[in-house]
Amino acid sequence: NNIGFEWNLQDNQWEIRYEELVSYMKEFSYTRVPHTFTQNTSLGHWVVNQRELKYLNGHTPCNKVKDRIQLLDNIGFEWSIVGRDQQDTRYKDLVRYGKEFGDTGALVNFTENVFLRQQVPAQRCDYK
Repeated sequence: NNIGFEWNLQDNQWEIRYEELVSYMKEFSYTRVPHTFTQNTSLGHWVVNQRELKYLNGHTPCNKVKDRIQLLDNIGFEWSIVGRDQQDTRYKDLVRYGKEFGDTGALVNFTENVFLRQQVPAQRCDYK
């Protein structure tokens, strides 16, 4: 508008982080920003959030999410950072959990392995 009012601060923040990611990629040649990236912790957390948002919205994303996914795809964003060894480890962790607790249905309160607790629902969502 005429006074330069920003209607959506979240869009502006997304664009700032995206540009930071582009700069990071130019410097390091990949987009796997660690969530503990000390030079820019906000960028590290943002990258993790982008992966989560894609999988949460992966089946019916709105146009804005589709556009953002496309922008990230254009720079070679790595949506999955779990390698085969890590997948095997997570699978073994899930098998151990199932043997110990009798099922793999309710991992909500499982504090020993936070990654497993977060990944199982995502895997169920991807399977549907």
